Amino acid sequence: MEKEISHRKMLGSLTSGKHFSEVRIADQFFLFGIPPNTKKQGQTSILVAFPSFQQPSIPITNVLKLSYPNPETSSSNSKFKFSLSDTPSNESGIIDEFVFQFKARSTVMYGACVHIQPSKANKTSSNPFYSSDNTKKSKFCFCLISRIPIFNVHFTFLHYLISISTQQATTSKTKKQKATITPSNPNSPSTGTDLFEGLEVNGLFGQNGQLQIPEEFRTAITDHFSKTVFSPPVKFPPCYIIHFPPPTIPLQQLILYASLDNLFSVMPVADIIELLTALILDAQVLVIGTSMHEVSMTVYGLFSLLTPFNYCGTVMPILPNDEDYLNLLNSPTPYIFGMPNIAKLRNISF
Repeated sequence: MEKEISHRKMLGSLTSGKHFSEVRIADQFFLFGIPPNTKKQGQTSILVAFPSFQQPSIPITNVLKLSYPNPETSSSNSKFKFSLSDTPSNESGIIDEFVFQFKARSTVMYGACVHIQPSKANKTSSNPFYSSDNTKKSKFCFCLISRIPIFNVHFTFLHYLISISTQQATTSKTKKQKATITPSNPNSPSTGTDLFEGLEVNGLFGQNGQLQIPEEFRTAITDHFSKTVFSPPVKFPPCYIIHFPPPTIPLQQLILYASLDNLFSVMPVADIIELLTALILDAQVLVIGTSMHEVSMTVYGLFSLLTPFNYCGTVMPILPNDEDYLNLLNSPTPYIFGMPNIAKLRNISF
């Protein structure tokens, strides 16, 4: 009873006009990858962070693990089939995109991730500013952290950033407007002060010392972080359009809209009904696949279709290939997890 009341209170505060208008579209942006002057086998780290400081509600160690759910795979030969963005992605080197989530106190935070392999981008493009000939065959991750699950908005913007970095987007000649970032309230997580280790501060950006962030890239991020759900539609050249959903739509419905198409595209109706029945009966469900996009959206689709039932289990659209997270598979409580298809699963008894 107490848990249900707390859940309703959280949704009510987010869907009321007064509070929802103060919630920005995004809380933090990361670009993860191997620094340009490092060998391909180098360690993945933060290359760009905006804002440049750590926020108490965003544990960077966990975010990095969730952004690379299968770190043993440094590159990909698979074709990316589905996208929550409204724009094509096959020429940008995008190999996968997915959503993870974690809890910050009582608030669920969502991480929209797009994996890019620069060597798979349009061959006429030079290396992006964050990669080199040594690292262009490795995975880079564009990650946007937000408390609002408007996945289409997040992925469309990330695709635009990637197109800038791969020199496929051209800027309009209109005058650039300077955007300002202000904390939504004194208790906002954006009031953190600890800088990320190993990054140099350049304005509101933290960046690896080997990088030079293009001005167009910086301006796009700064402007996007000033938006709220009450902002008008945004157009980016050449064909990117972001439409913000009405703020009265419940969060659960936003997730449903984003995941339903994928769920029915990858799974027969009979299997969906069987899994929903299992979840209602508090079974443990594990969704496994090679495409993290399909996996995460399948988890969200099943979870959303449980409405109006109140699911009491744990929901993790992405469970990384990490010992700390794999131990959750032995939990005695109900859950629905999404995971990469890894060899370790064969040795785990459920």
